[in-house]
Amino acid sequence: MTAPDRMQSVIAALLAKTVENGCSEQEAASALEKAQELLLRYNLSAEEVQTRADGHEALQRRVGQQDVEVAGGFKWRASLLAAIARANLCRVVLSDEGERGTIHVFGKQENVRVVLDMWTWVAEQLERLAFGSLRDYMQPTQQARWDFHADGSVTPRPWTPKGDEDEAIYLAGFYRAAVKRIDQRLETAMRRFQAESEQTRALVVSSGRELSEAVRRIFPQLARWSGMPNYGRDGMKAGARAGDRVKLTRDPALSGAGGASLRLGAGR
Repeated sequence: MTAPDRMQSVIAALLAKTVENGCSEQEAASALEKAQELLLRYNLSAEEVQTRADGHEALQRRVGQQDVEVAGGFKWRASLLAAIARANLCRVVLSDEGERGTIHVFGKQENVRVVLDMWTWVAEQLERLAFGSLRDYMQPTQQARWDFHADGSVTPRPWTPKGDEDEAIYLAGFYRAAVKRIDQRLETAMRRFQAESEQTRALVVSSGRELSEAVRRIFPQLARWSGMPNYGRDGMKAGARAGDRVKLTRDPALSGAGGASLRLGAGR
């Protein structure tokens, strides 16, 4: 087995350490952190091999594409995936139809695998936090009291909610702010990574160029995606706090490439 093959096997084994497979959340988070660290080393070492090979086709690792179908919560899930992709040498193109659609993930195979695993891990945490926050928000601030009328009848007063946002508005605001905060955390770590050395900066530049070319070949006409709307102030306050609580890794963007979320244009 070659060194790259061994590295891919190790990364795959680490990514298999999930809560669903019997690991604790701490064990799963540690495994994901180690997988990203190895992914960084693998990308840097592969880039060096490719450079030394002077363009030899057999040693070049190509950008590929993997499609993910999303039904329900498309906007926040797509925004989250775009943020994580940017922090892991990948890029996404979106084709949405309201609350469902397809996310096209571009990147090298190992990178895409880490992106999708991290996306699943973070999205599950966000969903739990969102609905826990919603339950708390919808709970009344006081127990119902009784109104006694002159005719002897009694009617209960309604419970007083904590705010005036309905469920949909609250959750939209929550996810918008949570994803934005996670994106900020990833961007901060990515900037630290790029500042480490000339080699890391060169990796980001070369990866970004290769990603752009791959996207243009498949989707020559794209429109910029406007992202998620800003609404649900109470939800956004709670979401910003949740975005800080989500477990990423110690240094979640050990590798990163510039890029943006794009939506398919009419002339595909």
